[in-house]
Amino acid sequence: MSGIRNITEEEREEEFIAAQEEVHLQEKLKLLSWAVESSNIVLITTDFAGNLKYVNPVVPKIWGYEAEEILGHPASRFWNSPSEVMKAGDECRTRGEWEGELVARRKNGILFDAHVSLNILRDGDGKVLGIVGSLFDITESKRAENELKKRTEELSLAKQRLDMALEAAGMGTWEWDFLKNRITWDDTLFRLAGI
Repeated sequence: MSGIRNITEEEREEEFIAAQEEVHLQEKLKLLSWAVESSNIVLITTDFAGNLKYVNPVVPKIWGYEAEEILGHPASRFWNSPSEVMKAGDECRTRGEWEGELVARRKNGILFDAHVSLNILRDGDGKVLGIVGSLFDITESKRAENELKKRTEELSLAKQRLDMALEAAGMGTWEWDFLKNRITWDDTLFRLAGI
């Protein structure tokens, strides 16, 4: 009789452990779902053909489309250059991942720069289901980067013009670093001083 009781107790313990693991798994799944649903980064999934199967709730804010308007459609349709998006998808299917910058088109037609990351989406058995992608709008940082580049070019051009004017006038420049109490001369000033 004690042998039967031990087996029954072992079965109950195994069932209890399995139930605890299931609860733990459900909690992790809820947390992951909450993170995906509340993210400020666009998260999408496509089937292997590139048709959108899932988009998280931030899509209307970033892209301007409601989920119902885009689900089932090719993901490439919502970008400025569908061929570039298809190339990125092909590379992801070949290499298992792709990362880079693409230009997307909002519902209202306005373009925006996006940093995109694509990875192969697999089920628990490793079977390929499609692609999971994430993107975030980098328009403002690209605008700031371009503005900095423009200002740097303008400054470089102004320096070239100043150097030409100083050379034409037979003048040199010097700079005083008052913190280090150090004076620096340019080459023209050395030449004028005969040094």
